[in-house]
Amino acid sequence: MPRRLLAAAVAGTLAVTGLAACRDQPTVAAYVGSVRLTNAQVEQMLGDFAADAPDGPGGDRAKMVSDFVVREVSHRLAQEHGITVPAVDPALLTDVATEMHAKPGSATTLEAESITAYGAIAGLGTPQAPTDADKREIFDALVAAHLATADQYDQYQNGLDAPQVRAALGMRPVLRDALHRYQVSVNPRYQPVGLPVLFVPVQGQNVPLLFVPLLDAPPAVVDAG
Repeated sequence: MPRRLLAAAVAGTLAVTGLAACRDQPTVAAYVGSVRLTNAQVEQMLGDFAADAPDGPGGDRAKMVSDFVVREVSHRLAQEHGITVPAVDPALLTDVATEMHAKPGSATTLEAESITAYGAIAGLGTPQAPTDADKREIFDALVAAHLATADQYDQYQNGLDAPQVRAALGMRPVLRDALHRYQVSVNPRYQPVGLPVLFVPVQGQNVPLLFVPLLDAPPAVVDAG
């Protein structure tokens, strides 16, 4: 599913703030179960970015870690629920490379795989009506992204109960539970990491508007030996 088809008028992100330390392995960026992404792999992927990339020539390290977690968690959820994750559409790879200002390689492949995998499981949640606090949080993010001004809340609040918002809120508990059950841990140097739910496209970038801090993280897992 092309990234543009995942874009919506509002965005949600599950922030992996407070996840377990990365199993006392400083060379590892993140674990999902026994699968790991190393710091060296992150640095290698950042070499694919052009000088005019939105996040600079070095790219965004936390975004690479986020993509890894999204891909791995989404595949596990899909397997649990008997959902087939389709192969990555070649057109999506092209779109991702253009958007990221990166040459085709590990970074663009990981991004495309994470988008495709999440798209397959994005309907698992039960849509939830936003609370006033949810609406205010989204609106504050709109203001921070310069997509609204602070005095426009009354104009926006009815639109913040859109189906896309409800769907995003419905995925929060699904992802939060998955992060615990699949023993996700992230090196502190990359936190907070965001797991995308929906996006708002602005000038070629997807701006997250809703962050759900995960504060009740499991205890750190320490590898024996």
